[in-house]
Amino acid sequence: GAQTDHNRSEIEDAAREFRRRGLPVDNFVQDWKYWGSQGWSPVWDEALYPDPAGMVAELHDDYHVRFMVSVWSKFENAAFLEPLREGGELLKRTIWMDAYDPQAKEDFFAFANASMFSIGVDALWLDATEPENLCRLFDGWGAWL
Repeated sequence: GAQTDHNRSEIEDAAREFRRRGLPVDNFVQDWKYWGSQGWSPVWDEALYPDPAGMVAELHDDYHVRFMVSVWSKFENAAFLEPLREGGELLKRTIWMDAYDPQAKEDFFAFANASMFSIGVDALWLDATEPENLCRLFDGWGAWL
């Protein structure tokens, strides 16, 4: 299939071009697929984003741009998925975190803190918190199939 992932140089080039043209911008948002081959989870694929902490620092220091990253409560990367699975913190028969589980919330914050806030990311966009596409797992009356 076609490669649609974005990368570090694209973000830095965009920040540089906004500043060169004198266009006002305060915040960039990195939407999905920054995990690349690592699997859907709050983790940077360093082939696409080498030194993500350096990228965030450059956005802050050189371009005065804040940086928000979109994260989901869906996990494919084993480093994130397996602890949730072992702790019973996923919705039944899914790879989606159970947002009502207190331990799952703590684990989710720990994942986000380690991979995002600790490298200087300013904010998270919590996408697909519904979570998405679960309607096919329920019967017409709200019971799990």
